[in-house]
Amino acid sequence: MIKCILAQDFEKRIDFLNYLINKELYNEAILESELIKKQFKNDSEQKELLNILIAKSYFHIDKDSALYYLDKIKQIEHQYYNYSKLLSSYLYLLDKKNEKATIELLKVQNMDTLENCIYDLLNKSILTIENKTKDSIRLICSDLFYQERVINENQEKLKSIKNKSPLIAGVMSGLVPGLGKIYVGKKKEGISNFLIISLLGYQAYEGYKIGGKKDLRFITFSSLFSVFYIGNIWGSTLSVQIKKQETYEEVYNNISVALTVPVYKLFKSK
Repeated sequence: MIKCILAQDFEKRIDFLNYLINKELYNEAILESELIKKQFKNDSEQKELLNILIAKSYFHIDKDSALYYLDKIKQIEHQYYNYSKLLSSYLYLLDKKNEKATIELLKVQNMDTLENCIYDLLNKSILTIENKTKDSIRLICSDLFYQERVINENQEKLKSIKNKSPLIAGVMSGLVPGLGKIYVGKKKEGISNFLIISLLGYQAYEGYKIGGKKDLRFITFSSLFSVFYIGNIWGSTLSVQIKKQETYEEVYNNISVALTVPVYKLFKSK
């Protein structure tokens, strides 16, 4: 009986907290949430709901505090987990921290239940969407499913480049000039290196065949061959790190573009 009364009181206080947030009385909402935390020994789901509301209260006045409360939502099975990660992604995007935004989005679980989650958050006035029809919500979900596809595709890119070894690239270019660059994924550079070094080697060979070791042509082209050959090996080892950085930037940009619009729709202010 006592638990039932406390639950009803908690719901009333949450309704009042929602009212303050909807009226954009964010400082008052933060004070009210602190009082609720002191007066009620919340169960885990109530704590998750309260953390979401506190985060929304802080959203317009202190984004770091909003992220702090969103990060407190750890229970993957709870309905607010997905939303907290989506909102965290959006906050990091606003701060141009694309890498952190990507990491948060990759934590999203149970995408197939997201539509029900959105309906529930709408009913609790946690979300504000211009058009609350089923079609519009499905459209948002389809945007998010598109995000998931983009993430999966880009994860494969990350996996492929993470396995590349500078040592292997260097050895390959030592055996066949340019092969290390091709191994990394820079095919044009690899072919170009092979042709240049092959041409220098051929000219050095022709000079040696005609005039021996003292032939000026041999000395010139063999020196150039040595410089380009060593540079080809060193360049191949460096190319692995350069390619990794390029891939990371490409992946973060791709995911950032994919997640911006649907996440904004999920947390659109009145």
